[in-house]
Amino acid sequence: KKKLQADGILPPDKPRLNRRKFIDDALGEFNAFRKKSLVSDLYLHKAVGIMLGMKKRSSPTPEAIGVAKALRLAVRLREFDEMVRFAVENGASDIHLASNNLPSYRKNGKIMSYKGTEILDEDTVMKYIDEVLEPADYLKFCNTGDIDSAYQFGNLARFRVNAFKQRHGATL
Repeated sequence: KKKLQADGILPPDKPRLNRRKFIDDALGEFNAFRKKSLVSDLYLHKAVGIMLGMKKRSSPTPEAIGVAKALRLAVRLREFDEMVRFAVENGASDIHLASNNLPSYRKNGKIMSYKGTEILDEDTVMKYIDEVLEPADYLKFCNTGDIDSAYQFGNLARFRVNAFKQRHGATL
């Protein structure tokens, strides 16, 4: 193959993509763009639509699945932030996020479900746990199935965190 490439019969091999560098460069480029443009969200929306293949009806690519997962994650993280903010603003002492249960909070010793929410699946609870734990703590949790930690929610509040796995799934 190398001889055929040297003789010009075969094209040279494409250089391997350094995925980590590509991601870091793309993120840096987009963040710089966001600082300069007030309409960056519009372009991001268009790019996501293209990646998802919204204009053509073809079978989904692995990239489109990855983009769809990122969109779903963004929605789940926003829901998480809204639940935490609601709990803080309404004087809740605890937040309970357990697989196969409605998200709930404790206020004055009484457990109440958040209005307008659905039963949490384990994947969503695991994403919430990943959000609140440092990477080393998340790895420890994945290995042991139990962790005690702390979570700083912006400037609004700091929480004690207990995450554990049990028969019905993960709990935070």
